[in-house]
Amino acid sequence: MMSFEESAKKLKTLTGGAGRPRNRRLLQFRERLIKLFVLGCAIFSVATTASIIFVLSSETLSFFRTNTSVASESTTLTVTSQQIDEAPTLENWRIVDSTKQESLLTDGDFKAVTTESGTVLVPTDELSKIDDDDGTVTGWKETGARHAEVGLGEFLGGTEWNPLLGEEKQFGIWPLISGTLLITAIAAVFALPIGLITAIFLSEYAPERLRNTVKPILEILAGIPTVVFGFFALTVLTPGLNWMGELYNSLAKGELVFDTYNAMSAGLAVGIMILPIVSSLAEDALRAVPKSLRDGAFALGATRLDVSLRVVVPAALSGIMASFLLAITRAVGETMIVALAAGGLAQMAYDPTGPAQTMTAYMVQIFLGDAPATGVEYKSSYAVAAVLFLMTLALTITGNIILNRFREEYE
Repeated sequence: MMSFEESAKKLKTLTGGAGRPRNRRLLQFRERLIKLFVLGCAIFSVATTASIIFVLSSETLSFFRTNTSVASESTTLTVTSQQIDEAPTLENWRIVDSTKQESLLTDGDFKAVTTESGTVLVPTDELSKIDDDDGTVTGWKETGARHAEVGLGEFLGGTEWNPLLGEEKQFGIWPLISGTLLITAIAAVFALPIGLITAIFLSEYAPERLRNTVKPILEILAGIPTVVFGFFALTVLTPGLNWMGELYNSLAKGELVFDTYNAMSAGLAVGIMILPIVSSLAEDALRAVPKSLRDGAFALGATRLDVSLRVVVPAALSGIMASFLLAITRAVGETMIVALAAGGLAQMAYDPTGPAQTMTAYMVQIFLGDAPATGVEYKSSYAVAAVLFLMTLALTITGNIILNRFREEYE
């Protein structure tokens, strides 16, 4: 055991000599800078979240406020400045052909000019070109009643989603929700049990050298781009499922056939993607359980399996549930895998052998340029994103409640 003089000498050697008094003002200035930096990061995070909520809310309200007028044909008329001033402004409006139900113009702002032959809808951009007191403009004769393009009841209660094709557009969001839930359920059923079993093995059974080798490999798996998982689902999982289906059909005389794009392969690929999240976080929670609990159970004659399932897992239940919820939230928001492997058919998804479309895949489809940036189809992506945000928020709140319910604290 070293004496006090030897300890002081060694400390002096490690620190490079005798300590020097530190400038108090410099320390206070540094602490203030650190405090301001941390405060700025917190404000930036809150402002970013608030901005996202504001954009989603405003664009979603704009989606529901998009109104429609039915027009028969284009017409040219001469308007006066008085007529322009008296005409009501129709903001964020759409004009639809009375026969084909197709949009005649992109959405925009119009003036409803009253004439002897009826109401003519004139774009405000057209009116801005008039330099004189009166001038000739082009508009559309309104022949039907004005109505909202999409109602809240139709959006939340409808079971048909067809905003891009067909004469009558449908905006019932349940096909997208059902596709999202189906693929998430498949991923959860696959990944959660396997991830938990892997975590128990690494925490309670695996030698230290094996654990130090396997866990980094799992964490590397979490860094693979999701587009790779999408192509893996198309080139490996779907052919494998079809092979298993053919085997089942030959043995049981069934008719199990998987489409080229199907929910099962997409769900399995998403499950493989979230598997490292479950196994890594759950393993950390299991290893955080005090060793004294294990020793006490072994002292009472419990086997390793008893200790793992009856002592360690219940003690780490809050951390395990946190890993489950984080993985499920990640699966709900996955984009590229489902966009590549699940298909783009929005339908009520009950059959995992057929195609399905998730909310994120629909947003990818919209932002590829199939819809005009001012159209109601484009704005519907923000409404879908708002529903997805509310779903993940509900999962987060549920997770906090579960964590507080099952949290264990040890001294």
